[in-house]
Amino acid sequence: MLKRLMITLILMGVCLSARSAPCIANSNVSINIEPRVITIGANYNGAQIVVKGSIPMDAEVVVQVKGDGHDTEFLKKGHVLGVLWMNTGSVTFHNLPQVYMVYLPESISISQLSSDPQLRQLKTGFVSLEQNTSITPEEKGERGFLFQELFKLKTTEGLYVEQEKAVTYQPANDGMKAFTCAINIPCKIKPGSYTITTSLLKNKTLFHSEESPIKITEIGFPAFITGLAFQHGTLYGVLATLIAIIAGLLMGVLFKGGKGGH
Repeated sequence: MLKRLMITLILMGVCLSARSAPCIANSNVSINIEPRVITIGANYNGAQIVVKGSIPMDAEVVVQVKGDGHDTEFLKKGHVLGVLWMNTGSVTFHNLPQVYMVYLPESISISQLSSDPQLRQLKTGFVSLEQNTSITPEEKGERGFLFQELFKLKTTEGLYVEQEKAVTYQPANDGMKAFTCAINIPCKIKPGSYTITTSLLKNKTLFHSEESPIKITEIGFPAFITGLAFQHGTLYGVLATLIAIIAGLLMGVLFKGGKGGH
């Protein structure tokens, strides 16, 4: 009897002390991601991944897609002699993810990710990424501008996303509700492995998180070209030169067949 009482008290202590992971029946949480493998063929023009599942009715969902970090170098442009617009140097962003996407429910705004003390603990969003990424050389007063231009470029390419109202819910039933989030995979994404993190919040506090790997792989002609470039560089260079020569000759014939050469 005394032994049972001791075990009960220990279990109660564990539940009371686990602030960041309260005693919630997370076994009821279900998260499904489809597809987990995307193939890039000759006709590839982007794809879509759907994250959906069932969560407690009082929970919120934040979905993040992230690629591996790499050092990425960009050219800096500026006015030379006040007239010419030229390359004036380069800047390197260290450990910059190739892909960075954040999808939010209606109840959470982009600005709250950096302004709300509880949501800041998620370390999610462009502001958090900027704070945790170093650049070299870093000249005084340039950091904000450089990251602004970086995010503008990556957003245009579809590789960086911050999207509000992207997670939708169905009406609750028996204390649970279904959610759906559609992730658009851009045509400029590179083959490789990426991670989808699904974070569940209750009162803006994280209580459950799942990481799921997805894979982008090439097939057919794109895979052949990539293999040729990395495994048979000399042959790839010869073929590329021949294709350029043939394309030039064809363009010459087409234009000459019109109103004549000049």
